[in-house]
Amino acid sequence: MLKKELKIFGSLTLFVALAATLFANDKVIHGATLEWGPYIGKNIPENGYVAELMKEAFKRMGYRLEFEYMPWARTLEEAKACKYDVLFPEYMNEERKKDFYYTDKYPGGPVGFYKKKDKKISWTGKVEELKGLKIGTVRGYVNPPEFESSEAFIKESATDDETNIKKLEKDRLDLIIVDKFVATYIINTKYPAFNTVLEFIEPALKTYDLYTIFPKKCENSKSLVRDYNRILKEMNEDGTIDKVLRKYDFKYRE
Repeated sequence: MLKKELKIFGSLTLFVALAATLFANDKVIHGATLEWGPYIGKNIPENGYVAELMKEAFKRMGYRLEFEYMPWARTLEEAKACKYDVLFPEYMNEERKKDFYYTDKYPGGPVGFYKKKDKKISWTGKVEELKGLKIGTVRGYVNPPEFESSEAFIKESATDDETNIKKLEKDRLDLIIVDKFVATYIINTKYPAFNTVLEFIEPALKTYDLYTIFPKKCENSKSLVRDYNRILKEMNEDGTIDKVLRKYDFKYRE
C-alpha cells in the first residue's frame, strides 16, 4: 500500500513540476484595445483582422497575447503608467510619441464625415467648408491635424463611434468624423435602418495606416518593438497579412 501511495505521490510531484515549467515558459503580453469593428471586437470571429494579426505576431515572438477592451482615452492614460505592455490599433500621432513607441504600419482605412442624407452640406475636402457646423468626435482618437486645429466649427466629443452615430441620426449633430469602415460596420450590424438616412460623404479627409504602440515606461518596450517590426516584415513578405485580410473579405467596406 505504501509503495502505491509513494508512486501516486511521485506522479503528482512530476505533474506539478511539469506544470510549473510550462507556466514559467508561457510568456504573456498584456494588451489593451477598444471595440472597433470591423478591425477588432468581441463579437467578430477571431475578434477581427487586427486581433488575429496581433496574436500571430506575438506568437512568432514567443508570447501569448491576452488583451481587454476599454474606452480608448482611458486605455491611453493607464498605459502611460505601464499597466499594459501594448496597445492596438492606433493612428500615427507625433504628440503621443512622447509616451509611446510606434511600430511599423499595417493596413487601415479612410476617415471622413457621415451626415444625414437629407442635410445639404457642401464638401469638396476643405475644412473651411464646415464653418458653423457641430461635429461629433471621440475622446482619445487621433484626427487629421487640419481638422483638430480648425476653430471654424464646433467639436462635441463622445466615448465611442456608436454614440456619435446615434446622435447623428437624432439630428443632435450635423456631422461625425469617423473611419468609414467602422461606421459601415456599426450601422450594418446594429442599426441597419440607419442606412436609409445616413451616408458617408466623399472625399475622405484622410486614409490612415494602423500601428501598434508600446509604453515608453515599460523597460522592455524597445526590444519588443524591434522584434515586433521584424515579425511584421516577415508576415508581410510571407503573405500572412494579405491572407488575414482576404479571410475577413472586407465586404463591409462597400
